[in-house]
Amino acid sequence: MPPHSALGALSPSQLAAMFDCIPTRIALLDADGRYRYVNPAYADFARLPLGDIVGRTPPDILGDSVLAAVGSQDSACAAEWNRKPA
Repeated sequence: MPPHSALGALSPSQLAAMFDCIPTRIALLDADGRYRYVNPAYADFARLPLGDIVGRTPPDILGDSVLAAVGSQDSACAAEWNRKPA
């Protein structure tokens, strides 16, 4: 079973409540690359209110220099998330 499969049993509000308590930056993007959710730690990092981030894209929020520094991490996370179980 993929490590993220159990998350499907949680409602969006349950996920948000869980992610809001985590001190690590968390951002969820849709297939178009737009933020659908960020936790407070991510908003603090971006120095913007939560509502100013959702619906926008990482280049809009982070700028090119920061995006270049974290882009490889994002790509690795996406690859792991989409990996098919063996």
